[in-house]
Parts: sequence; structure tokens; C-alpha cells
Amino acid sequence: MRRPWLVILCFGTCVAIVFAAMAWVSVRAIRLDRNEAEARRQVALEEDVRLALSRLDSMLSPIILQENARPYFLYRAFFSPQRAYTEMYAPIESSKILVPSPLLTLRDRTKIHLHFQVDPDGTISSPQVPQSNMRDVAESQFASHDDIVASEEILKTLKSHMTRETLLACLPAELTPMQRLERQLALKQVERQQGTYGSRLGQRSILEWQAREQVQNDYGNEQVKQKLESNKMIAPLGDVTEGVMKAVWLDDMLLLARRVTVNGKDYIQGCWLNWEAIRLSMAEGIEDVFPDARIMPISHVDNHPKPRMLASIPAKLIVNRAPLADEQGWSAITTTLAVAWACMVLAAAAVGTLFVGAVKLSERRGAFVGAVTHELRTPLTTFRMYTEMLERGMVPDQERRQEYLSTMRVEADRLSHLVENVLAYARLERSSPASRAQVLPVGQLIDRIKDRMTQRAEQAGMKLDVHPEAANDVAVKADPGAVEQILFNLVDNACKYAGGGSATSGGGGDCTIHIDAARHNGHVKIHVRDHGPGISAQEAKRLFQPFRKSAKDAAHSAPGVGLGLALSRRLAQAMGGDLKLNGAGNGGACFELTLPAA
Repeated sequence: MRRPWLVILCFGTCVAIVFAAMAWVSVRAIRLDRNEAEARRQVALEEDVRLALSRLDSMLSPIILQENARPYFLYRAFFSPQRAYTEMYAPIESSKILVPSPLLTLRDRTKIHLHFQVDPDGTISSPQVPQSNMRDVAESQFASHDDIVASEEILKTLKSHMTRETLLACLPAELTPMQRLERQLALKQVERQQGTYGSRLGQRSILEWQAREQVQNDYGNEQVKQKLESNKMIAPLGDVTEGVMKAVWLDDMLLLARRVTVNGKDYIQGCWLNWEAIRLSMAEGIEDVFPDARIMPISHVDNHPKPRMLASIPAKLIVNRAPLADEQGWSAITTTLAVAWACMVLAAAAVGTLFVGAVKLSERRGAFVGAVTHELRTPLTTFRMYTEMLERGMVPDQERRQEYLSTMRVEADRLSHLVENVLAYARLERSSPASRAQVLPVGQLIDRIKDRMTQRAEQAGMKLDVHPEAANDVAVKADPGAVEQILFNLVDNACKYAGGGSATSGGGGDCTIHIDAARHNGHVKIHVRDHGPGISAQEAKRLFQPFRKSAKDAAHSAPGVGLGLALSRRLAQAMGGDLKLNGAGNGGACFELTLPAA
């Protein structure tokens, strides 16, 4: 491969593009997932809010409806009925008969402090606080002195905070059906100009508030009509118009009040509610939905109501909104993205590793082709030159002809060894030598290849010293052909790099190659050691890599293509053993072949 850096750059660019696209998709997916989760959470929150508002209005409705049902004449301590008869059905003048109001005997102040009436002249009275001689009558039969005194103190407190004018200013005007329609149209116009309140949920809560308020008003008006019809038999009505009870805030007091017109005179009737007791009761009623909810009074309610507002009283529900992280963990999309990222990173790492390995292997194979070409060219050139000289009779001397023939045989052996290593490596890619394994003693195994190794050492001017006595009787399970090829490659390398006349030995050293064997922990270790210049640490790192020698390296080093050691290690590992460098440096090189004992 001529330009591996360009291929690696293209691969890195593609991986970067894929990761960038995946990152963009992940960010978008997580953002959409969070928005969807937030929307679901908001919907669930609004559903709980609507449930809480319905409960709160339902808790207050009985009080408001009960007060709406009270006739106007009950706001006096005593009133005269319209028709009264004796036992013989003789009519009695109504002016001579007084009936106590039910409010006079009402002593439950849990939800209501006091009922009151404001006359047209501004006088504030209460049916629970009779005046003049009516008080004596009330204390004698219907109410205790202490109860009347307590009600009187509450009435004084009410008078100190309330006047007819302040109360009228707080009471909303009664809306006709046309005015209600105009109010709804005005609300929709504001929504179109300003957008819906935050979202459709805000608009929906406002519409629900309007619906609940409409139900309250309609039910109150219907109740007033039924009450006026039924009260004709109790007390004289005259020209009477009663309004619907409305909840208003006067300072910090919650009042229920209505306008009443009797014979052209305007009165205000109502009651002072116990807000603290009501608030606690309301909070307990929604504790299962919102444990920390608060109900805040709203003093002024304009024509555009606020979300989460009660329809029965001017108050607003305030809830604490928990953060999203407390409500959900990893969603399905987040988990899927995490798995996808992990798979993509692993895939990219695997593909990158394979790609780098393929590039390096391609480079080594390219270098191997160059080295093989160089190694083949040298013996072929020798063959061609010597055969032409012998063919043309240019070498008349018999001794010279014999020398040329010997040289051609040596080159043929070298070429044969080179081809044998290449073919053996190719065979090793397709099958394992373990299928050809035999059990035989170490001494016999070494003796089978001793002659060939001795001949190779003599060609290089070296001496072979074989001492396998320590493991002579130990049998090993191995392929004899593979062991022969391994040991011959080791001896051949020693002859190339540690021989007395080699280019790398430096000359003048010990030219002995030692071979010994020993048993160790169920294995047999065969050592091949020389006294050459040794192997540097940098060279030792890539010593067993196949195709590691380039054409340039082959031209400036001992003959070979750098395949022998790689082939030898793979042959050893295929038989269940191993081959490693056991010591390198100026003291020579020592290779250790490990074979499993039988």
C-alpha cells in the first residue's frame, strides 16, 4: 500500500462523520424525549390540579348553597309568619306572633363566625345578637347569655373592619347572560393577542374555572327562585329580590354576602367565614394529591381569571412542582441511545483494529514481496551466469567447475529453504500440524535432524554442539517435520547472524551453536544458543512478526525474508508449545522451544 496515511485519514474522516451524525441524532432524541416527558408530567400535574380544585369547590359548595337557601327574613333574631291559626282554624294577626330565627340558635362556629345584615342606613346587625327586649326573650328560651355575649364581641370586630360602602365595593356586580357572553368574548380576544396562557393547559384550566363558576351561579339562582316560592307560605314577601351569595375578601376576612331588595330598600346579608378552619380542612382534603399545597387568598379578581383558581371563593391553589429528575430515571430512548453508542464505539474500535491490522499486514506483505524478489534474484542470477559459463566451456579447469557446481548447489539449497518456509506458512494458514503429531523421545527427535543442521553449520564455518542428554528419555508429542523446520530455522539464523564470516557477526568470535534440552513442569525445553552480536531490544519487539523484512533490509542484511521466526513460533504454538527469545544482547541470542511432554 503506497499511501496508508491517506487511507487511514479517509477512515478517520468517515468515523468522525458517523459519530457526529450519531451525536446530532442523540441530542435531538434526548431533547424530544425530555420535552415529551415534561409534557406528560405537566399533563399529570394539571390532572391532579383539576382533581384538587374539584374537591375544594365540592367542600365549599355545601356551605355556599346552605347560605343561599336561607330566606332574607331569617337575618332578624325574630320574624312574624304570614299565616298563623288557632286550634279551631281561626286566623291570628301576624303582627302579634314572632318566630325565632334558626340563626339565633345556631351555635356551631366551626366554619362560620357570625351571620350579619347591613341595613340601608348602614347599621350592621346580627340575628345572633338580639337587641332591647328581644334579647331577654332570646336568653330566656333560645340562647344562653354567654353565647350572645360571644357573638356580640365578634360583631364588634366585624363592625371595626366593615362598613356598608367597603362591603359594596367588594361585592361583584350581578352579570346578565349578555354580560357573561361579552366577558367570554373579551377573554378569548386577550388570549388571541397574548397567546394562550403558557400552553393549552393554561387555557383549559381557565375554561374549566368558567364552567365551575357558571355551575355555581346557575345553581344559586335556581335555588333562590325555589326559595322565594316556598317562603310565600312562611312570611310576607312584598316586592323582594334576592341575589346569590358571593365570597369576597375584606382585609383578611372571608365573607359570604348578597344584595337583597325588599320593597325598594337595599340590604346586604351574609356571614363571616372561619377561614383558618376552612383552609385547614381544605388542605387535609387534598393531602393525598398535594401534601405541601397552599391556598392563597386573591383580593381582587378581574374579568380574566387566573389558572388554578377556585370557583367557590376568590382563592388560588399553589402546588410545589417537583423537579423532573426526581420523577423519572433513564427512559427507553436514553437506554436505547446508550446501548447504541456502546455498540457503535465497540464496532468502530473493532473495525479500526481490523483496518489498522490489515494496513500493517498489507505493508508487511508488500515488503515481503520486495524481499522475496530480492532473495530470488540473487540465486537466479548466479544460476544463469554459472550455467552459461559451463555451457559455453568457459571454465576449462575441473577444480573451478567443481567450485561453481558447489556454489550452485548452495544457492539451490538456500532457494529451496526459502520456498519451503513460504509454502509451510501457507499450509499453516489452512491446517494444523497437531494432526500429524507423534510421540517419540527427545533424543531420537533431535538425531533425525542433526545431520542437516550440522551440514548447514559447516557451510557457514560454524560448529554444532548438541547435548540433549538431560531429556534424552523424555517423550514429547509433536510433529517431527515441524520440529525439524523450527530447529533448522533457528540454526540457519544463527549461521546468518552469528557466523564467523557473516556481515553482522563482526568476525573473530566463538562460532559454536549450542543445542540442549531439559524437562520442566511437564514440558520439554530445547535451547538453541549462539555467541553472536545478539539482538537489540527494538528489534526483539518485532522479531516474530511475519513479512517484517523489506527489500531494503534484505539488501543490507543477511539473506532471508523475515518469515522463519514467525513461521517457527506458529508451528510451535500449533503443537501446544511456544517459541520465545530467552535472552538477547552482546552475549549472543538464545531461543527456547517448548514442547508438551507425552
